[in-house]
Amino acid sequence: MKILLISDYKSGGAGKVCADTIKVLRNEGYEVVELWGGEKKTRMSPFSYVYNFKSYKKILGVLLEENPGAIHIHNFDNCLSPSILRAIAKYKKNTSVHVAMTLHDYHMLSPSNGLMYFNNGTSHLFEKPPSIIECIIKKIDRRTRFHGLLRVLQWVINYKVLKSHLVIDKYLCPSYFMVDMASKVVSRNKVTFIRNSTHVHLNERQNTRSNTMPIITFAGLLSEDKGIYNFLQNACKFDPLSKKVIVNICGSGPLKDSIESLAKKLEENNISLSFRGKVAHEELMKIFQESHYVLLPSLCYENSPLVLAEATSLGCKIIASNHGGMKEFLDNFTNSIPIDYSADNFSKVVLTKAIHGFSEPTEIIDVNFTKDMDEKIYLKKLISTYLN
Repeated sequence: MKILLISDYKSGGAGKVCADTIKVLRNEGYEVVELWGGEKKTRMSPFSYVYNFKSYKKILGVLLEENPGAIHIHNFDNCLSPSILRAIAKYKKNTSVHVAMTLHDYHMLSPSNGLMYFNNGTSHLFEKPPSIIECIIKKIDRRTRFHGLLRVLQWVINYKVLKSHLVIDKYLCPSYFMVDMASKVVSRNKVTFIRNSTHVHLNERQNTRSNTMPIITFAGLLSEDKGIYNFLQNACKFDPLSKKVIVNICGSGPLKDSIESLAKKLEENNISLSFRGKVAHEELMKIFQESHYVLLPSLCYENSPLVLAEATSLGCKIIASNHGGMKEFLDNFTNSIPIDYSADNFSKVVLTKAIHGFSEPTEIIDVNFTKDMDEKIYLKKLISTYLN
């Protein structure tokens, strides 16, 4: 069986999962065709964002030439645009192709693909996928209201008018949180739980951690939604910690300079920042092996963060926001520390707990949680989805 995998970008969590899926399928002998939209720096007009005719022609040409028996879509709404669904629908009329899509974010459920809105620079979470009217009234894009309204326009034209989403046979949800959210919008029989796999396994743990001080690692985009600036800024406001803490910052992004500006004050508070920049995946795994905690203070609903899967597989304990798919990780590993943003000194509370518990190991509470991330189980579920 020939399988076509589609994703907007090779970077980011969705791109990493798509690339890993391609590798897993090819290792098992499946013929895979891959189609990528472009790079994140690719400039687009508002018209191509709403409906990209070039993407339509591009994917239709690939479909007619390659004749795949299954199509697995990841993200597509930025660079490729929903026009690709129309091309797939045209191809599907004359074939028995099965179309599956992994839900990495909430784009298929709402114009607010992060289920967030913004008021006076502060982000807020919707408790469920918001209606079109809510998305028009509230500012759903951090940049400007125009960007938010463009999201609404894209969504209404492609899913309310053209109903392009009907070509998708199955929505693959990597977390139970996503299953719950998707089931509020999509027919339940089109929703299935398949957790993203990780190639890192528990038997690869190596104890290279120092017993002198806690080492915490954040890995990801240095953006407002990831919450790392808020977390560190809050830590600047209170008295010094009782013990030195090292925080690795792995990544880059728009808030890099702002985070660097906090370093001096944090050092006075016994928090030492180590800026690693963008690191290769292999190097990041080594950093996790030396870290006591992985930090993910996201303000958004993370779905099934790959960084938590990989870090816990290498023995890291978790410090994370207690919502979305992150809560599932917190609930399934001992000695995890949830972040309570309602506390004025939430960072100090978390870091104080880390100081007291950094030498304690983490254990899996439900073994099925990590079994679901095994490559063989992931592959078995995927093939079953492609065939049914």
